[in-house]
Amino acid sequence: MTKESSDEIKQQGNEALKSGDSHAAEVLYTKAIGLDKRNHTVYSNRSKARLNLKNYHGAVGDAEKAISLSRDWGKGYFRAAEVGQLTRTRT
Repeated sequence: MTKESSDEIKQQGNEALKSGDSHAAEVLYTKAIGLDKRNHTVYSNRSKARLNLKNYHGAVGDAEKAISLSRDWGKGYFRAAEVGQLTRTRT
């Protein structure tokens, strides 16, 4: 499979997330990551899906991975902060 295939699967994940199916989105993003482990945007998107599923540990791990792959991309930091904010308000 190629990176293009990973991008196609990521787009399917985006559609699932947009329609409110966070579980399907998480599965699709995981599949896309299996094809391209260097795509920081997929980790960020899976972080959002996991956050919606209340899998905070997984969400912060994905946000941290997105940051490690692209330190100058702000959305990774946003995802990490989003998880932090939700976990602080729920405890």
